[in-house]
Amino acid sequence: MKKIFLLLITANLFFAHSAKEGDLEGAWILVEQAWNDEQVAIEAPIPLKVFTQGRFFVSWNGAEDESGFNEGKYELANGEVKETILNSSVSSDIGNQVSYKPNFMGDKKSFYQEITLTSPEGENFTLFERWENVSCAEEKCARLRKFSD
Repeated sequence: MKKIFLLLITANLFFAHSAKEGDLEGAWILVEQAWNDEQVAIEAPIPLKVFTQGRFFVSWNGAEDESGFNEGKYELANGEVKETILNSSVSSDIGNQVSYKPNFMGDKKSFYQEITLTSPEGENFTLFERWENVSCAEEKCARLRKFSD
């Protein structure tokens, strides 16, 4: 009986769960990223995402050593997050919305998301990101990766 209980606890830590109220709150760092299943190296400064009280802020790295940010509001309903960009270093991003279903590891210390984006030419792209809570620098967290480093 004890072994079964330990197996269930271990399985819960390593399998994904949908988001619930309060799961996103806090600061997260980007640990994995891919476009159309092509892994992208994460360059310094490491992108940071913060969720708090229905608001979000995310920093990102662009081409040619450019960095930027998006800031706005988010809603979580039925496991799906909808972000609306209200302020951005790229003015054309303001007003854009994106929806995704974050999948959390059992310890709620990391999540991944997949977002399908459409280019102005109508071509679809899939963005994969795995975010890890900043507390994982100090404490043990489930560290599963899609790509091997």
